Amino acid sequence: EDMFKGGTLIIADCSLGNVGQLSADLLISTLKMTKVGYIDDDAVLPVIGVEGGKLALNIEVYSLQDSSIFVMQQRAPIIGRRAEKYASRIKTWVEKCCFKRVFLLSSLPADLRNDRLLSTNLNFSVAFAKKEGPDYRRAVELEYLIIELGQPDEDASPESAMEQEAIRSETTSFCRSLYTSFKGSEASFQALFIWCNEGNNINEAIQMASCIHAFVHGEGGQGMQMSWKAPESWRILLDSHVRASMYS
Repeated sequence: EDMFKGGTLIIADCSLGNVGQLSADLLISTLKMTKVGYIDDDAVLPVIGVEGGKLALNIEVYSLQDSSIFVMQQRAPIIGRRAEKYASRIKTWVEKCCFKRVFLLSSLPADLRNDRLLSTNLNFSVAFAKKEGPDYRRAVELEYLIIELGQPDEDASPESAMEQEAIRSETTSFCRSLYTSFKGSEASFQALFIWCNEGNNINEAIQMASCIHAFVHGEGGQGMQMSWKAPESWRILLDSHVRASMYS
């Protein structure tokens, strides 16, 4: 647990297009992160597989060498209505390990955006459990569109309330539960969303990996200039010899 103290934890959300998980794959593969443990929780479907010739489980934690950056990769969905309790246990673990920052990588359907959300060239939005601290100020400086995941305020305009309700309805239960639980935590929590559609979401995964890599490194981040390396597990997806006519 000492290795996590003061560190940054990046969590993959099982959301639209699996963009969060694909982004975590890119971070782990490109940065040559080392597996330092796994999480055993009955809220997540059990999965076993092979990644790079090694055993891969449903929830694993990776570390970036000589750094305080960690990635929690989740390779299976949450079972039924267990998301809220699962989020509570993850929050307890985060606080026990004394992580300083938590980022959730998630996604939302592109057709959900209204005029305000379409008013920027950035394909990202971010929600903060607490609107304070260096990460919040950096998001404002970068002109990220801030969105809300909580219930609309009574004095919110009709347009704002509709936007907030629409976003809440499309986020995962795990995301909403983490957002709520971290409001009273010393660790900062922010959920980064990319607007996308279901399908081949590799490009969105590259965009998100670039974005989070730059963001966690502050002003000196060079995420947008990274040459991302696809993991071995993507080989079937990227180099498939199955005839396309089979699906037409």
